[in-house]
Amino acid sequence: MIPRPIRATAAALATCVILLAACGDDLLAPPDGTACTAGTIAPGDSIESALTGASCAVWSDYNYEATVAESWTLNAKAHTAYVVRVYHRADTAGFDNWNGDVWIYARNDAGDATWMGGWWSNFGPSSPNNEYHQELIFTTPEARTLSIRVEADEPADTGAYIITVESCPAPALVPGTTSAGVNVTAGCLTKTMLGGGVDGRAAFWTFESDTLTAPRVGLTLTDGNGSFRGWSTGEGLDFACWSEYCSWDEFSNTNATDTLTPAIYLNGYFTATAVVHADSNATVTAGLVNNAITAPRPPFAGPARAGRDR
Repeated sequence: MIPRPIRATAAALATCVILLAACGDDLLAPPDGTACTAGTIAPGDSIESALTGASCAVWSDYNYEATVAESWTLNAKAHTAYVVRVYHRADTAGFDNWNGDVWIYARNDAGDATWMGGWWSNFGPSSPNNEYHQELIFTTPEARTLSIRVEADEPADTGAYIITVESCPAPALVPGTTSAGVNVTAGCLTKTMLGGGVDGRAAFWTFESDTLTAPRVGLTLTDGNGSFRGWSTGEGLDFACWSEYCSWDEFSNTNATDTLTPAIYLNGYFTATAVVHADSNATVTAGLVNNAITAPRPPFAGPARAGRDR
């Protein structure tokens, strides 16, 4: 069954409250629908599962083809960053052949279930089907229910996997102010953001901006001796910039101060990130200045698709 989004209206809500069993994949269900949802996942969980020929039939919103998938419901908290990792799982039956994608679904302002972005990058050894482990990163400035979909690239690309979730704070930046120092070394573990299979630790902040604003996010090392890298990305949950309208900026390792100046092509919230080597020591502050511009930006030609291997 292919999940079908239903517009969130007062009448629909009243109907679902009275006739919950008849509502199906509606606004009270997880964003990716009840038929394809395998269960609930939370930070600290490590769940073993598998995609098989009997898994839920879906339409891939990004790849534009029919395939199989299953989803996990995450009840995300406000001002929080999440790192989701999906590992292909080896076993004696050689069932570690999963090859696919990890997507995130949410509900938009109208209540419709919507594809919102995907994994940042991959890591680790390849499976017999030539797929690597994948890491999905996103932040949530407000509490919301999300679906994490594990999707086969093709219906035959099935296999066993392990899904894990980790979380850490993602405080909001206030324009014209500088945040308190954040110990990046105590942040979320990331296996992809530094590249080359190097483990890192990441601190996150969120900020609001719009197409008539030129934001400047300054990241400054205030304690420790570890150099850090910086990113600004979004809009919304599309941290890895799968959308053609995703905003993006980055700088290389520094042990002082650097500034991110992303061009904004969609109104909404964005994420700033500082990442250090996992064995480094660094405390970083973030400051935001929103500079108004006088005219809409020109049509967007597409982002630099950094951070992904596909």
